Amino acid sequence: MTTDRIRYPALLQYCNDDELDVVTGADDWERRCLAQSFIAGVQSGDRLIDSQGQVFLLGVTCGQVWLSTTVKPLSLQQVLALVRLHASQQGSCCVAKIGARTIGEAIHLVASLTD
Repeated sequence: MTTDRIRYPALLQYCNDDELDVVTGADDWERRCLAQSFIAGVQSGDRLIDSQGQVFLLGVTCGQVWLSTTVKPLSLQQVLALVRLHASQQGSCCVAKIGARTIGEAIHLVASLTD
């Protein structure tokens, strides 16, 4: 699978779940895609959101994860809304005050919330 279109870091958003997971780079993504537990858990609606807001839908065929690019990227405000939901799920307070200047910064916020 080629992942040169993905700008890292990126977020994994699982369908019907407010929790997000950070993918730090291509090596991290490849490691996940080789893990049977990850492959088995991929559902329709799961997506990868890169640091430019580009959205990739996830799927699995014959035991391999594939990505499908969507047409419209997410805006910073849309990504921040996801980050706020994630922060709320983590028990953070004042989630309405969470902000970032770029999508990359918003992704780093998710990483700091889960540390």
